[in-house]
Amino acid sequence: MKVLVVNNELKESHKEQIKETTDKIKARVCFTDSEDQIPDDFVDAEVIYGFAMRTIAKNKNLKWLCVPSAGVDYLLKPGVFANEDCIITNSAGAYGVSIAEHMIMVSLMLMRQMNVIYRKSVSGEWGNKMPQKSLKGSRITVLGTGDIGCTFAQRVHSFEPASLTGVCRSGICGEPSFDRILSIDHLDEILPETDLLIMCLPETADTKGILSKERIQLLPDGAYVVNVGRGYATKACR
Repeated sequence: MKVLVVNNELKESHKEQIKETTDKIKARVCFTDSEDQIPDDFVDAEVIYGFAMRTIAKNKNLKWLCVPSAGVDYLLKPGVFANEDCIITNSAGAYGVSIAEHMIMVSLMLMRQMNVIYRKSVSGEWGNKMPQKSLKGSRITVLGTGDIGCTFAQRVHSFEPASLTGVCRSGICGEPSFDRILSIDHLDEILPETDLLIMCLPETADTKGILSKERIQLLPDGAYVVNVGRGYATKACR
């Protein structure tokens, strides 16, 4: 068996762990920084970790593709794989903490007007009052209650929001940080009661354009939207 690893960010300790595992199963492993560097004798590898779109489109021998991303929508289109029976696994669960912290940072920057404060600090203009909002007492809605949405809820809960609502397709989620969970059918009902809308949705046929101009208009004046999911979830509003 051949195992191909296409990744330029792995530490030597990671490579050693992979090598220990492949040795146990008597598989050959090749590490390469990019798809352009794949040796000829590994273009037909049975296992690939990383991004190698041209290779998987030609490799009929490929049995398992593992990607270092949570989303796999770009892999589910016709013609992507030479072997349509290839198993795909992703890295869902690996990014919850990092992205949740990023969402809190962005939310605070928006609500505390850090962009305005920065511009004033550069220009030396001080003295004017700037209205600022707080996560404490805000009505927060999280659209998408997967690993990222739930991890965000766990962390933002400590800021004491007025309400913390999760919205998902099924209306079922076991994360206790949420005050309530609603199904996607109730999205239009909760938007007028939302001061901060967090979006962390995968790209599917159901999520494309889910935040339309009409739904944005349902939000209260001064509400904020933070989207860390696919950009296709929002429709261009002109």
